[in-house]
Order: sequence, then structure tokens, then C-alpha cells
Amino acid sequence: MAQASVPWTRRGAFSSSSMLDGARLLRSGLVADAAPRWTSLVLVVVPALGVLVGATAGLRGRAMWTTRLTTVVAVTVAFVLFVHNVAGADLTRLGPGGWLTSAGIVSGALGLAWTRGHGDKQ
Repeated sequence: MAQASVPWTRRGAFSSSSMLDGARLLRSGLVADAAPRWTSLVLVVVPALGVLVGATAGLRGRAMWTTRLTTVVAVTVAFVLFVHNVAGADLTRLGPGGWLTSAGIVSGALGLAWTRGHGDKQ
């Protein structure tokens, strides 16, 4: 969730704005030429998914494991698309938001692997 409040890149697009800043700008209509207002939802999906994972941390069962797996996959896809489209597939351009998201993806994947190995799916 913290990744949404810090810049995602070191230079270029999003280098001085967080995802939340971008969502506010899109909703205000100030950058209507750049993207439609509804795209502001895309910018808050990743932190919302982080909240979902955190809220379900103590719950067990196949449905919760599947929800977490789907969430990690969705965040990974969103992150790869971001790196490709905004950072130009240049990992050296990633700022704190990008690296926090990377750490979250790795942590989520490790957590899924650990719970699967310890029978949490049943």
C-alpha cells in the first residue's frame, strides 16, 4: 500500500508524482487530454489489492489461497505493464514505488509458497 504514496520512477513520467497524485489529477479533469477520468481507478487497484491481502491474512482455506494467488498475479501483471509502458522497460528508472511493489510481489509469492507447503489450501 505504501507504494501508492511515493514516486514510481526516478525520471520521466511519475518521477515527481505518486500513483495517488495521478489518480487525483485524473479525477479532477486537469489532465483530461492525457487520459480519461476512469483510468484513475487503475492507479488505485494495486494498493486496493494490497489491502485485500492484508485483510485476509489470518483467514485460511482454498478460497482465500485462490484469492491471494489471483491478487499476486494481478499485481504482477499490472507492474510488468507499468514497467514496460511508463518506465520503458528500464529497471534503473524505477523509483521507491516501483521497488516497494517489487518487494510486495516477492513477499506475496513467498507467502503463497509457504502457505501451500504448510497445507493452508485445505
